[in-house]
Amino acid sequence: MPSRDDSFEEKKSHRVALMGFTSFEQQALDSYLRLARVRTPSYESATDVEACDFIVANGDRSGVVDMIITSQRMGDTVLVGSHARQGAAAWLERPIDPLHLFRALDTAVRRRDLAASHLRAMLTVGAHHDRATGDRARPRRPEVLLVSGLTRSGVPEL
Repeated sequence: MPSRDDSFEEKKSHRVALMGFTSFEQQALDSYLRLARVRTPSYESATDVEACDFIVANGDRSGVVDMIITSQRMGDTVLVGSHARQGAAAWLERPIDPLHLFRALDTAVRRRDLAASHLRAMLTVGAHHDRATGDRARPRRPEVLLVSGLTRSGVPEL
């Protein structure tokens, strides 16, 4: 029976890329994701790491974590392995339990939805403020010159 949770704002299917797993693990994880299309939130396997919403990665495979750090996607990544990494969305130990994997992904979706909700609220408050102030000119922010203590060189800030 599909899991339903109306607190999730987006009802789209989240694309999940898998990185660094053995062919057996990759096939098992692909199967989990295929079955997850009928739940809310739903997930589907993605091949393009750049276009995916989340990453599930083998944290024990050399180079995989480095690629994730380089691409600045650690906050979107559920790591599976023997060590947790700072900044990861979640960390799971082996053996990979589908229930734990989906809980970790669901938490990442909730966190992202909450951040988006807070941003929308801030933008809405800003828009209300703009309408309330009318056509009055906004004060211009003065330019500031920052001076480095080591070289005494000035770097203008806009």
